[in-house]
Amino acid sequence: MMIKRFFHDIAKFWDYMIYSAKSQLRAELANSWLGGLWWVLEPTLSMLVYMFVFTVVFNRTTTYVVAFIVIGLSYWRFFNNCVIGSITLVRRHRAVISKVYIPKFILLGASMMVNAFKLLCAYVPIIVLMFYYEVPMTWHMLTILPLTALMFLFTFGICCWMMHVGVYVEDMSKLITIILQLVFYLSGVFFPINEMLEPALAQTIFNFNPMALIIFEARNSLLYGVPCQWTQVGIFFAVAVVLSLWGVAMLYKRESQYIKVV
Repeated sequence: MMIKRFFHDIAKFWDYMIYSAKSQLRAELANSWLGGLWWVLEPTLSMLVYMFVFTVVFNRTTTYVVAFIVIGLSYWRFFNNCVIGSITLVRRHRAVISKVYIPKFILLGASMMVNAFKLLCAYVPIIVLMFYYEVPMTWHMLTILPLTALMFLFTFGICCWMMHVGVYVEDMSKLITIILQLVFYLSGVFFPINEMLEPALAQTIFNFNPMALIIFEARNSLLYGVPCQWTQVGIFFAVAVVLSLWGVAMLYKRESQYIKVV
C-alpha cells in the first residue's frame, strides 16, 4: 500500500519536482556572468588543477590518473551535496509546506535532480579525458548505468533519514559534515583503495562503505574494462532498497509533525 502511494505521489508531483529543480538551477545563475557554462567549466577547471597537482607536483603514475580522480570526485560531490542539503530541506521549504501538502521526499527528489544535472555536466571533462588518454572502449562501460542507479537509490535512502533528523536537530549538519569527511577519505576518491591498503582492510571498507565500492567499480567500468563485482553490488542494492522504503515509510508517518516543529 505504501509503495503504491509512493509511486502515485511521484507521478502526481513530478511536474513540481521538475519545476523546483529548474528554479534552483536558475537561482544559482542569478548573479553569474558565465551562466550555465559554469556547470561545465567548474569540473573542467578542477580537472586542470588536479592534472597539474598530481602529474607535475606529486608525479603520480596511476594509469589515467586525472580521469581516475575526476570520476571519484564527481560521484562523491553528488553524494555529499545531496546528504548535506537534505538535512535542512524541510526547514528551507517551511513556507511552502505550511500552506500546501507536499510529500517530503518530493523536496528531496527535486534537490537530487539538481545534483544529478551537475553530475551529468561533470561527465563532459570525464569524456574528454577518456579520449585524451585513449581509453579502450569495452562493453563493461555499460556497467556505469546500474552503478549510478545504485548510487541514486542509496543516496535517496540516506537522505530520507537525514531529512527527518534535521527537522528535530538543527545543528545535525555540523556533525554529518565531520562524519562525511571521514567517509570521504575511506572512499578512495584520490587513491586506489585496493592498491594502497592491506587487502583485508580494503575489503572491509568495500563491505561497509557503498560509496567506496561504487567509485571503485565506476572507474573499473569506464577506464579499465574490469568486470563488476555483481554479488557485492547486488547486496548493496538490496540494502539501498530497504533503506529507501523504510525512509519513505518513516517520512509518511512523521511528516504531519514537521510543520509543528519547524
